[in-house]
Amino acid sequence: MNAGVLILIPRRFSHLARLRHCPVLGTSRSPASSAAVAVAIAALVVAQACGAGPTPRPSVLSLPQDCAPPCWGGISPGTTTHDQAWTLLASLAIVEPSSIREGTPSVNRKVIGWTFESVVSERFGTVYIVDNVVTAIQIVTEGSIDVSSAFEALGQPEGTVAVEGLGGDSKWALVAFLYPHDGLVLTEYRERIPASSSTLTVSPDDPVRDVFFVRTDEYYDLVYQLNFTGMGTTEDSVRSGVVTWTGYGGVPLLKPD
Repeated sequence: MNAGVLILIPRRFSHLARLRHCPVLGTSRSPASSAAVAVAIAALVVAQACGAGPTPRPSVLSLPQDCAPPCWGGISPGTTTHDQAWTLLASLAIVEPSSIREGTPSVNRKVIGWTFESVVSERFGTVYIVDNVVTAIQIVTEGSIDVSSAFEALGQPEGTVAVEGLGGDSKWALVAFLYPHDGLVLTEYRERIPASSSTLTVSPDDPVRDVFFVRTDEYYDLVYQLNFTGMGTTEDSVRSGVVTWTGYGGVPLLKPD
């Protein structure tokens, strides 16, 4: 961005940014940036553009969406192709278009990564592609949103699993909140947990590390591949360690096999 912050509102709402003679720093690049999105962040935009002081940035998860999970930003895991995903990302007003990059981990696998505009609290995202079809979308929150806020935006999970990690100077674990029918996964990273721990306590203010939108027909395979590969636990063990989500409190800690 060349100055300030990108105004994430359609051109027909650009009069909002002219309050107090504030310059228009940008406009929506997609019809999907609806009036609902404009209303949700117009106050933030005006405050930032006019130098009214710091204003909390909204999470990507809290912005209105035009499609239901596992679709995000018009990208539907299991349906959207590589080229379609690139085009859709470039059209989203919350994505910095010049930041979009592609990698090829193997012959039939590609990833598309990007940086979010600074008007939202998240920083990075990745689309995973196998055989030219999107399999998953990852939004890296890095603690910009807590568990309770994520649940408010996405609903309560169906299940959860906590897996202890291998290696390092202290014990650590990864907690996953599972939405198999919606193709959603939220993760939380825990470090320096007591060596004797057999459970982890989940609290509303725990920070979320990542959010994944994955194709539902390969849900548990993708949950394992994207989060638990290399942690010393098999996919079958992770699946058998899933417990029904009943609310905040203790979650059994799955040990490495």
